[in-house]
Amino acid sequence: MAALICELSEAGKARQTIRKTVTVLSMVFDFAGLEAANPARDRVRVRLPREDRAEIQPSTAAHVEAVHRLLAPDYRLPLLVLDATGMRVGELERLSWGDVDESRGRWRISRTVAKTGYGRWVSVAPELFVVVLEPCPRDDRHPDRRVFEHVSADRLRTAISRACTAGGVPTFSPHDLRHRRISLLHLGGVP
Repeated sequence: MAALICELSEAGKARQTIRKTVTVLSMVFDFAGLEAANPARDRVRVRLPREDRAEIQPSTAAHVEAVHRLLAPDYRLPLLVLDATGMRVGELERLSWGDVDESRGRWRISRTVAKTGYGRWVSVAPELFVVVLEPCPRDDRHPDRRVFEHVSADRLRTAISRACTAGGVPTFSPHDLRHRRISLLHLGGVP
């Protein structure tokens, strides 16, 4: 098995391709009902090659501010919310008024929306929370209605990318804002 992995690696195959090959082989050996231990599942001898990953460079506050100024008004508040909370863009897109806890200044990311499958509460800075609530009168906040009705993840990504280009700042995505927030929290001592 180690020889196969070495051969695939030398042939220039990506780590994910090699991992998938080993996974398929382990399933084939399991199906064949090998008497001995499955060689593809031997974690001591089966080592995937290391993969060099690009270092994440979170955007700076100046970059976010420059993009904020250039965005269409519908996308400015979602940008600030992503930057301030570290939410995933899909979580922001599917946030509904039924998830908003106005009395405690937070909103819920339900487990059906969360990528991890675990729900959680997101605390929001009071100043930002008020600005999010402001455009929609309380009578119109139906539980199933989306908080950011006119924002889709794809449109927000495209708008941010275009604003980065127009502003001459390094291109970042909504997910990069999550990395930025988590980096700032980590630097602040939050584990």
